Amino acid sequence: MKVKFDQTLMVLNGTKPIKGIDPYYVGDPKNPAAPLVDMTLQIVATESLLGHNPAEGLSAEKKVQMFGLAQKIVKNKTVDLEVEEIVLIKECVATQYPPLIVGQAFPMLEGK
Repeated sequence: MKVKFDQTLMVLNGTKPIKGIDPYYVGDPKNPAAPLVDMTLQIVATESLLGHNPAEGLSAEKKVQMFGLAQKIVKNKTVDLEVEEIVLIKECVATQYPPLIVGQAFPMLEGK
């Protein structure tokens, strides 16, 4: 299924985007603080795939799978995903984010 990862997540009343720290900010010696950006499904998905809890005890194979999926998402605004990949992303998002994010990300991942 094709998933559009450039979709923006909104505050609860839907009037403006949720802001978050830019995870792709490389840094600038003159301004070391990362800027705030609109929270997109791309950010939510990649950060959740790459930011797992070490206590989960994931195998090296699973970690490599998660890394590869995050790379695929970062490189493309729309990604054709297998059902298993969507399930994995949803599992990671559910463990990393609060209901405000999960409640919006899941329908986006399901193409709704």
